[in-house]
Amino acid sequence: MSDSGTAGGLGEQHALLRTWVPRAGFVVGAVVLVWVSAAGAPISVLWFAVGLFAACTLVFVARQLRYGHAGDPLRLARVGGLLVLAGLLVCAAYLVIGADALPLVGAALVALGVGWAVEAMRRVEGPWGERLIHVTTIATGAALLLALITLVVLLAVTDQSLVGPVAIALAGVAVVAFVGSVNAASEWTLRALTSTVGATRVLRWSLLSVARTAGLVVLGLVLVVVAVLWSRDWILTSALGVGVVVLLLALVSNTHADVALLLVVVAVLAAAPIEVAPPVPALDDASARVLVAMGDSYMSGEGADTYFAGTDDAQGDECRRSPTSYPVTAASAGNPFTQLVFLACSGARTYHVIARSDDPSHARAQQGEPDTQTSQLTSLIRQHPAFRPGLVVLSIGGNDAGFGTIAESCLAPGDCSTQRALFVDNLPKVQQALVATYASVRRAVPNVPILVVPYPQPFANVARCDGVALTGDERAFLRDFVNRLDGTVEGAARQAGVWYAAEMRDALAREHLQLCDRPKAEAGINFLALASVNGISTQRFNPTRWLHNSLHPNGRGHGALGRALTAWIAQHPQILTQPSPSPVEPPSLPAAAGAVAAPAPQCSLTDSGQASCQDVARRWELGQVRALWPFGLLALVALVLIWAACVAIISWVPSRPDRTSLPAAPGLPGSPAAAPLQTAGDTS
Repeated sequence: MSDSGTAGGLGEQHALLRTWVPRAGFVVGAVVLVWVSAAGAPISVLWFAVGLFAACTLVFVARQLRYGHAGDPLRLARVGGLLVLAGLLVCAAYLVIGADALPLVGAALVALGVGWAVEAMRRVEGPWGERLIHVTTIATGAALLLALITLVVLLAVTDQSLVGPVAIALAGVAVVAFVGSVNAASEWTLRALTSTVGATRVLRWSLLSVARTAGLVVLGLVLVVVAVLWSRDWILTSALGVGVVVLLLALVSNTHADVALLLVVVAVLAAAPIEVAPPVPALDDASARVLVAMGDSYMSGEGADTYFAGTDDAQGDECRRSPTSYPVTAASAGNPFTQLVFLACSGARTYHVIARSDDPSHARAQQGEPDTQTSQLTSLIRQHPAFRPGLVVLSIGGNDAGFGTIAESCLAPGDCSTQRALFVDNLPKVQQALVATYASVRRAVPNVPILVVPYPQPFANVARCDGVALTGDERAFLRDFVNRLDGTVEGAARQAGVWYAAEMRDALAREHLQLCDRPKAEAGINFLALASVNGISTQRFNPTRWLHNSLHPNGRGHGALGRALTAWIAQHPQILTQPSPSPVEPPSLPAAAGAVAAPAPQCSLTDSGQASCQDVARRWELGQVRALWPFGLLALVALVLIWAACVAIISWVPSRPDRTSLPAAPGLPGSPAAAPLQTAGDTS
């Protein structure tokens, strides 16, 4: 073999390695990242996988930008098809093997394969390539527009059983169409910017210079706006703005960085939260001073970063009991309590607390729990004769009053304060349910003091509130509603003859931990908090389960609540020896035993099961969305401007073709074998 033949063979081998090794590393890194995240690996392992994938992505993207998209489109399309087929086979294997991570790994492979097919489409040169780009741009743009219009129309459909599945399918179509249209339109525009047809070298250079300068100006303005938002504590909004710019740059560059960005974000957000082993109280120790914590998420500790094992499982027990909740810290202090019986559960309503024997028609256990909370307490007392609770602390009523639904309404477009009557008018029924529930707990432990706690006021009473997406009227409405709810709780406590710790209502205010009183990152209550759940990966990767920590006290907030509880007990030492603040006997349940079931969350904007007022809520929401159409148009114009700026910037990248790449497969119209690669930044 001649020296020239040997050199040519080595050059082709080097080209093969330089072209496909980074691609293979990118795919392997993506699969490892998704598998580790889906398998619920420890956080240290997850961050190692993120670092590995980031390194593989940087090498691959740098290779793409440095040498161009080497290789012919037909080969890229074939490999992309193989990745899609492999992803589908992995998903099918889930039906046989049942490994939890397989569906998500399969979906990642399909996404990678589609990305390679899109890259192949953008690399076809010549007349065939021009036609393909034009057809793809028009088809995907039309599909995106049709999907969005259908989604809007779907909101008015009265048959709610069809809305959920169809909306998910349409959202998927819209995402795919958006990615396809942005890619095709970007390639179309890049080719127009760098085309030499009908333009002199000077005119072409002038047009490119103007476009690139305008692109720099637009992106500079975007960064200034982001910096201002960040300084005003709009952290999530500014991060979203940066994410949009980076995503558009990635889509325009055709380097698969968009796929990498989405995989990393989803893998990190869907990572299983840290869990610790729950404490086991020594209930057979007669000398133990036991605190019993009952109630809802404000007692269980939802809003924290860590939960006790087995209490944050999607489609299982979702009580979300946290080691940083204030009952845990109170019992850990050793004075006056040494043990804790933790029965509080996120989402609890009065019929989850009341003894089953007191209202058999309505009382029921929460998912994953053995019985209602009072019935569980009664069972523990029967099973452990030495067990005598020293104090029962109880927080309940917020879910009966529909506080979670109020939060949904206020985060939706429009002024939620206009819907005040839907929630305030429900409070008298809530008080009836609370009286029945407190009476049930008193009957279960007649010689044990019961302390009812109010809900802390989450918002400071200030005129300006940076970083919180609520108007002044909405914040005033929420403050007023919390005050009314706490008044309802206090009235029910007095009526039932149980203790009430009024001072805990201002626990966050006294330590300046309310929202609007300091930056959100330093507050004692979350506004919008993204955190996944434990359990199967298909649930952990479900974005609708990532907001459960929002508008709940975090570790700092529970610390303040714990200090307020300890101070209140120290100021009222008689509570440890006096079961009731007054000799009032526990009232009897209403004859119909229906007080517990009467309150219902009003008009959820997401739960179609609330048929009694769902139509009212939907009409209100649609009205707010329709009223925002001018802002939607402005946002669309801004998005188009940012995209155009990204196109102009990417046209500046000297993405040169790889002169030592492998020959193209014959027969493909416009393949690089027939003509040199025309790159975005090639101005020669």
